[in-house]
Amino acid sequence: MNALTLGLVFATAAAVSGCVLVAFSRPMDAVLLRILSGELAAAWSKYAKFAVLVASFSGGLRINQLEALSMMTTPVSANRCLMEVFQAVSGTLQEASWALLLFFGGTLIAYAVTQVYNHLRDGRHGRTEDFARHPVGR
Repeated sequence: MNALTLGLVFATAAAVSGCVLVAFSRPMDAVLLRILSGELAAAWSKYAKFAVLVASFSGGLRINQLEALSMMTTPVSANRCLMEVFQAVSGTLQEASWALLLFFGGTLIAYAVTQVYNHLRDGRHGRTEDFARHPVGR
């Protein structure tokens, strides 16, 4: 039963991580395409998705607790097995939420910076044209 529990926890963490990645894949691509050029956005998208997958998967495993579980000589009860699976789901979703918060927070900051830069650049350019058309002292 201990090996079955470990297998279920592993499979659960992998499945939940994959579902989170599928659910957020399009929004992540859309945000990156909005900020970066096509080729650069594709590269960052792959990296960000990999990071979310790894962070969420490892968050669901809790290696220290699972190691203690694997060392137990008595078999794991069905209730304990179910609790381990629930903890794997909870840990996976918690780590996925943190990884996605970092991703979307970082991209929001990058988007804001590019918007401010573009506004200042366009504003400065616009003022130059206005100043040339209406010089001071005329």
